[in-house]
Amino acid sequence: MKAISKGLMPTVVVCIALMGASIAFIVMGAGLPLESAMFPLAVLGVVCVLSVVLLVQSCLQDRKREAGEGHPESLGKVVLGLFCVLVYLVAVAKLGFYASTFLMIPLMSAAFGYRRWERGLFGSALFTVMLYLLFDMAMGRSLPHGWLM
Repeated sequence: MKAISKGLMPTVVVCIALMGASIAFIVMGAGLPLESAMFPLAVLGVVCVLSVVLLVQSCLQDRKREAGEGHPESLGKVVLGLFCVLVYLVAVAKLGFYASTFLMIPLMSAAFGYRRWERGLFGSALFTVMLYLLFDMAMGRSLPHGWLM
């Protein structure tokens, strides 16, 4: 079996970590009442499936890179993405879910090269409002609140 190339390694590590964490949380959540555990378990299942899809796509792209097509993955971007997720988790605890989501979407987009701030802020506001309408209004479930909201 061929060794994993250096350019593919960050994605493989992240995919395997996401799959492992998802499966571990699914096992832990399996004992919870179905009414309260259904949505988190469904999200964890989707994360696990999407991790497999990303892993397969990355392996296919790695073959293209070996053939001289495509661009190698940047370890720096993977580390930046993980750092942004950690900052987001802390922000959710301190600022609340809606405020941190509204702020993090355009900031993460800018960190990864998206330069159209107006669209980023509009999309962030629209996404945050849709989440509020879905969870607080339609489902009657409050998401984490912080000192901003």
